[in-house]
Amino acid sequence: MFLFHHGNPHPAKPVISHCPVCGDDGGNSVLADYYIVRRGHYAIAEIFNPHGMYGRWGWRGILAYLIGFAAMVPFFDVGTLYEGPAASALGGADISFFVGLPVAAVLYYVFTRSVDVAAETRVAEAEAADLEEAAQRHQ
Repeated sequence: MFLFHHGNPHPAKPVISHCPVCGDDGGNSVLADYYIVRRGHYAIAEIFNPHGMYGRWGWRGILAYLIGFAAMVPFFDVGTLYEGPAASALGGADISFFVGLPVAAVLYYVFTRSVDVAAETRVAEAEAADLEEAAQRHQ
């Protein structure tokens, strides 16, 4: 996402916003999970169960996020606060988003290779059928 930051010392130069939770490397784990790993099949009730199949914390996503964020740091150009060596070598261009995005997404994909997606999909489908049956009873 390109933004023109109010405090940007170079107003003609776009600054890429850094919002790891919303879309940089952290959001990529969510997108990779939804579109590549689980392909939209989730057991919704299990998401709210800390002892369920998804657990309380997703170590794969957290680790991919942290490594992806670390990979972004040399490419940061945050005005007068910090300019990474790679951003400096690129004349102040902040391309950290384009580094963190693929790094975190690929790592998350690699980390989730051990997930039994077929078993999770069966649970999600059974849960969806139960919800549909319950909805039919309440009509």
